[in-house]
Amino acid sequence: MDSTLLTGPKHSLLEEKAFQKANTVAGDSLGSILYITRNDARRGHVEDAWADTHRPLRLRAETLDAVVRDWYEAVDGPIARLSGQVNRRLTEFALDRATKSEGSILAGEPASAALADAFSSRFSLFDDAGVSTAEELATEFAGSALDDRISAATVDAYRSYGELHRDHVDEWTATRGEIFQAVATADTDLSDSRQNSTLSSSPGITSSGPSNAL
Repeated sequence: MDSTLLTGPKHSLLEEKAFQKANTVAGDSLGSILYITRNDARRGHVEDAWADTHRPLRLRAETLDAVVRDWYEAVDGPIARLSGQVNRRLTEFALDRATKSEGSILAGEPASAALADAFSSRFSLFDDAGVSTAEELATEFAGSALDDRISAATVDAYRSYGELHRDHVDEWTATRGEIFQAVATADTDLSDSRQNSTLSSSPGITSSGPSNAL
């Protein structure tokens, strides 16, 4: 099916047009239309809006993370997502190592809660970007405007974070970035899976900033 991009200033109008398009091109079977929402969106609102004018059970709303996880499990079997709490604890222990390292800009007092929050968020962003090792992170930092002491300390902390992850996290637990990377590079044709046949029967729907796109 060809992709259709709808743009405009008002999300509700774009959503209505997307519903009309999906109603025209999708099949009549249950769940034949997949609406991919933001991770922080309420799926029930989407399903209710659809049900106001269309057959309710034809549409199901899922987050992108949920869809990709379904694809991952269709290829490699069950997986547990690394929780935010465990990610934060790994970061705290990695920073503890950094504060005890002589010559590091982080050396000295134990890391504050704010610093742990900041590094935990950044480590998650590195993972989402496919930067999975300290060596890859060092390559990304090379030639950047970032202070050398900050980049060196961040790389060292990320190395400790990776070591702690390998030593203390179950092998059947994966990060968000690992799940997305595995799906993106899978040799299996995902169009053959039940989940993907549902996805391919509907237009993508996203919203970003003052200008919305569906």
